[in-house]
Amino acid sequence: MEILKTCLLSRKQTQQTLPSFCLLSIEKSSGSLIINGIKQALRKRAVFLLHPGTSFSIEAVNEDEIDGYMLLFDLYEEQSRTAEKLVYQKVGTFSAEGLVSYHRSAICRLLSSIYHADANPPYVRQGAAAELLHWLSDQPSSLRLEDNEERIHQTLGYMSTCFTEPITLTGLAEMAGMNPAYYSHLFKQKMNKTPMEWLTHLRLNTAKELLLAGDIKIKEGARQTGYQDEHYFSRRFKQTFGIAPSHYNRRHIKKVVSLSYPYTDHLLALGVTPAAGQLQESFDGRIKELTLPYHASEPWDIQRQFFLEQKPDLILCKNNVAGMAKEHIGDIAPVVSIDWTSMDVYSHADTIARLLGKEEALSAWHTAHNEKVRKARATVENRIGTGRSAAVWSVTNKGVRLYGARNMGHVFYRLLGFRAPEYIREKIEEHPMGTMFTWMPASLEQMKRDRSDFMWIVTDSEHRRRVMEHEIKTDPLLSAHPAVQNGRCFFLDWQKWIVYAPLGIEKQLEEALLFLLSDGS
Repeated sequence: MEILKTCLLSRKQTQQTLPSFCLLSIEKSSGSLIINGIKQALRKRAVFLLHPGTSFSIEAVNEDEIDGYMLLFDLYEEQSRTAEKLVYQKVGTFSAEGLVSYHRSAICRLLSSIYHADANPPYVRQGAAAELLHWLSDQPSSLRLEDNEERIHQTLGYMSTCFTEPITLTGLAEMAGMNPAYYSHLFKQKMNKTPMEWLTHLRLNTAKELLLAGDIKIKEGARQTGYQDEHYFSRRFKQTFGIAPSHYNRRHIKKVVSLSYPYTDHLLALGVTPAAGQLQESFDGRIKELTLPYHASEPWDIQRQFFLEQKPDLILCKNNVAGMAKEHIGDIAPVVSIDWTSMDVYSHADTIARLLGKEEALSAWHTAHNEKVRKARATVENRIGTGRSAAVWSVTNKGVRLYGARNMGHVFYRLLGFRAPEYIREKIEEHPMGTMFTWMPASLEQMKRDRSDFMWIVTDSEHRRRVMEHEIKTDPLLSAHPAVQNGRCFFLDWQKWIVYAPLGIEKQLEEALLFLLSDGS
C-alpha cells in the first residue's frame, strides 16, 4: 500500500474521477455523496472505499457541516520473484468497495493517525497503513451488494438531513438502486409508512419543533421544512394534526418521551411523568424504560413499533443523539434536542420548563433547592471550616479521571464550596461554571501527588473499589495522602453520582453530608 495523499475532506468536493483508491471517513455531515451518479446521504461516522475510475462528488447542505478525512493510495501485488529481484504491479480492484460496514471505529482511528503522522516517526505511518489494509480486507460486502436494510437506511439518513430539498420517490429509489414500486414496498414494511408519508411527517414534526422553539412566522416555518407554499404547508399541517400551525403551542404537549436519563430526571423534578424514558436505577417505577444509546457512536436497538404505540406529543433528547432520533422516529413526533455540554444543570432545567410551560414548578424547585444548599453549606462550614480543598476522582473501566465543577464535582465545588485542585481549577475557569468542561484524564500517579484536604473516589464496580482500597492501604504515597491520614477519603457509587440533574444532585448532596458529618475532625 503506497499512500499518495492524506487530507481533510474538502467541503466543496466537486466531481472528479479517481486515479487511485480513495478512502473517505465522514466525521460530520450535512449533505449527500454522489458515487457514479448514485446519490446517498453523508452520514456521520460513515466510511467509503472507492476504486480507481470511480466518479464522485459531494453536495453539501451547509458547507460548515461536513468534516472528515480523504486518503488516496495505490495497491500493488507481486508479479514475479527471482533470487535477484521482486517485481510488483499496480492493481485496480480490491475485495471491498463502497460503504464500509465493519471495523469503522478502527479505520477512522487509523486514518486520523495517518493524517497526523508528520509528528511521528515514519514507521508509525507505515504501521498504521498496514493495519488499515488488514481491516479493509475483512469487509464482507460492497456498495453494489448491500442488503436491502442498509439501502433503506441510506435513504432515511438522506431524508432526515436533507428534508428541505426537493425529494421524489423516483430519486429515493435511484439512491437505493431499486425500482420505485419495490423500494416503496420495502420502505413501508420497515417504517409502517410510504417514503413520501414518512417525509411529510418528518417535515411537519420539524415544523412543530420550530414553533415550540419560539416566535416564527408561518411562511418561514414552511420554508425551513421544505415547503415553498405557506398555504399548502398550513393545509397539510392541519390535515395531519387536526390543528392549524398558527394555533399550535406547548399546551398541546400531553405525552412526553425522554431519550436521556438526565432529562427524565428533569421532567420528574417538574412534576411531569414521561410516558417512557431512559432511566437510572432510582427513577420512578411507573415509567416504561427505554434501552437507548448514551452516545451517538452506540447502536440504536429499541424497536420503532414502541414509539408508534406510545404516540408521544414530544420526544426529548440530548443533542448528541438527535440525529439518530430524527432518522428513526422523527416522523412520529417532534424531536427537541437540548445541548448537553454548553449548558449547566440549571440552564437545562430552565429550557425544559419553558418548553413545557412548567415555570411555576421550576420556581418552586429552585426555592426549595436553594434552601437545602444553604443549610448544607452552613452545616459543613461549621464542621470543617471554609476554604478546604477536595479532589473528585473516578476509577472505571475507562481509566482514571479527575472531575471539575460538573457532573460528579457539582455538589462539592458549586454547592458546598470546596476548592478544586489548582491543576483542574484552571480548566474549570476557562468556561462559564458548569459548562463545556466535565473531566480531565488522569492517573494513579497524579492521585498520589495530590494533596487535597478531601478525596472522593467514584468507582463503577465493587471489584474496582476493593482494588483502590488495597492500593490506598499498601501504596506508601497514597497511604500518606493528607485525606487518607485524616480519615477524609470517601468512596462513591458511579450509578448514583453520574446523574447530573435536579433530583440526582439533591440525593448526592444528602450522601455527601452523611460522609462529611461522620468525619472524625
